[in-house]
Amino acid sequence: MTAFPLLFILVQTNLPDEAVKKRAKAVFANGSIILAALSALLVSYHLTCHGLPCLFRALTGYLCPGCGMTRAAVAILGEDFAKAWQYTPLSLTLLPVFAFYLLYIYKTGRYIRKGEEDFKLGESVFLLLIAICFAIARNL
Repeated sequence: MTAFPLLFILVQTNLPDEAVKKRAKAVFANGSIILAALSALLVSYHLTCHGLPCLFRALTGYLCPGCGMTRAAVAILGEDFAKAWQYTPLSLTLLPVFAFYLLYIYKTGRYIRKGEEDFKLGESVFLLLIAICFAIARNL
């Protein structure tokens, strides 16, 4: 979840009570940390042409579902979808699934305004299953 779409939600929310302010600050802080980490990773890759080493691959010798994902993300941002597919097909396969995460932005806004936690474990498990199946097929 990123911080920038949440700014729009926060601007539209009058933040009437302390509970809402507390939830908004927590969500913004967590989103900012995630956004900063992703930005640092992409900047580091752009400057050094080296992503983070994969501990799974170092320990097992097999490719994990995320191997090549940093290079693929940079290729997608540069609109080179063929190169992204070469790095890892999962990068383009998951693009439609990322639209699913837009739902999380809506749910986060509801959580901030009303305190309703409507996040379901099954939604995250679905993505995890896709990644596991991809990792198995990739290493066969």
